Amino acid sequence: MASKDEMAGITEDVIINFSMEKARDQAWRTAEQIAPLPLDQQEPEIEKVDEWVGSFGRMIWKPPLRAAVFVLGLIRVGERKSVPEMIDILM
Repeated sequence: MASKDEMAGITEDVIINFSMEKARDQAWRTAEQIAPLPLDQQEPEIEKVDEWVGSFGRMIWKPPLRAAVFVLGLIRVGERKSVPEMIDILM
């Protein structure tokens, strides 16, 4: 049976890989939406995306208290499950 540290590492890897895949997909969709625009319209759209990504990053870096409590609650629930159960939940 995996230790809690091993389980946390596996769970973290699954979450990071899932998040990176979603981020890449979104980046590609954004590029597809901006590329066909005339050059004078691309910059304002890129600035909107930059603003959104910056806000999202700040929220991850310093989450509001409610979000932190929610995430910690999810982690606590996950600590009670086996590695295969956690992978099934995350997939």
